[in-house]
Amino acid sequence: MRRAAEHCATGAGTTVLGGLALWRWTQEVELPVISLPKAGVVLMLLGGAEILLGLYRAVRRQNLSGGSRRGKDAAPCDPGDPASPA
Repeated sequence: MRRAAEHCATGAGTTVLGGLALWRWTQEVELPVISLPKAGVVLMLLGGAEILLGLYRAVRRQNLSGGSRRGKDAAPCDPGDPASPA
């Protein structure tokens, strides 16, 4: 869960601190190479993607760790397998 939380925190920081600040408060700043408000929008999109990655990893980790229906000693459920219970 730690890694998922790190992704969510990094994404939120990138979105709120970086992207939103650039998009909101650099409208009058002109650079010859890149527009800072457009760079802010790109940072917000990347931050949102990182938040989604963190949420995906948290859900996947939760499903893998606790939600197993079959125990470790459960017999296989293949009806064609001679060792499976009938």
